[in-house]
Amino acid sequence: MISTCQYLFNKSAKELFPDEDEVFIEESLQAVITKVDELLVSRRESLFLFDPAAFNDQCHLYALFAAQGTDRKYLYLSFFLSKAFMLDATLMEKVVGAKDKKLKRLLKDPEGIRARAARVAMNRLFEEHLKATLPAGELAELANEDLQHMSSDKKGLLYTFPKFAGVHYFNDAVAQDKIPILFKVKVVTQEGNGYFSFSEHDLKALDPKAPVIVFELIATGEGISFVKCRDIALRCFFHSRRNVMSKDRHKADEVCLFCSEKRVDVSGFRDKFLPILARKEEMLLALGADFVLQKQKQFLAYFEKGKYPKLAALFDQHYSNIQKLFLSMTDPFNLSVAHVYTDCVSEAVKENMILDAPYSEHLQKRGLV
Repeated sequence: MISTCQYLFNKSAKELFPDEDEVFIEESLQAVITKVDELLVSRRESLFLFDPAAFNDQCHLYALFAAQGTDRKYLYLSFFLSKAFMLDATLMEKVVGAKDKKLKRLLKDPEGIRARAARVAMNRLFEEHLKATLPAGELAELANEDLQHMSSDKKGLLYTFPKFAGVHYFNDAVAQDKIPILFKVKVVTQEGNGYFSFSEHDLKALDPKAPVIVFELIATGEGISFVKCRDIALRCFFHSRRNVMSKDRHKADEVCLFCSEKRVDVSGFRDKFLPILARKEEMLLALGADFVLQKQKQFLAYFEKGKYPKLAALFDQHYSNIQKLFLSMTDPFNLSVAHVYTDCVSEAVKENMILDAPYSEHLQKRGLV
């Protein structure tokens, strides 16, 4: 019989935790699994909060897999890899309900052993699932290339499907499975911030617990690019995906452009970007092309004429839309994606955005801590 540690991380407890008692490790991991199983039965929608910080820039595909309903191992690893727990190590013990000091220490993972193991296991699961589900053709052939890419935290190579190709697959899968999408846009300007949203679906007519894929985007004003806004947000105390180290972010009583409570009229931004959001397939492909240009340059060769002519032609077609549709990461008055995740309809339709508050606050509001 396979052990819990072997099942989760593809390694035995003795291999991963040589200084710990194997029985304790197995019982501890089982306690976490049991909690996830309980939430799956009683409050499945709450698990959407624990999307994985897997560091291979595939949040659009992880959101797709969550909306489609993947196997439980994906849910377990997503829980272990939640950004919420990376930013506040005490949150996992609160969600799990850990009382034992030894268990609390293991959940806090001070040496990062469990986090590294979960990351590697998730990356392997992601690669296997993608290769098993991609339709025959250029996408499937591309998935079998050497797609090792430096992780977003620069700590090693991870299997990474080129963003543009992933978006192409995402668009087809969402259409086929009729998964609703919601765009929530935060407007960031020198004068203040604002919000608007768009969905082609009547979300309030759907089952409140049904999954919806949420894109949280940033639209920037004069003198601010998405890249600049992203860097400001990482240093913001209130940003849900802020820098892990407190020394690398501002204090709770300070204000930055990202967390400013000054509100501005967003009607001009709404008028400019709503027609673009309504062309979601084109918009997402252009954003995927821009991402490859900005952060995955080693994959550009796959989109040049040659081995994958259909993908190359599609890339050429949508590359020009980066400027036409105002979707550049590096230009002011443009729009780009901050994060993609799956949520339940009842939570997604609320005005607040996940990126605007620490995960501890979101977990409290949903009664998880």
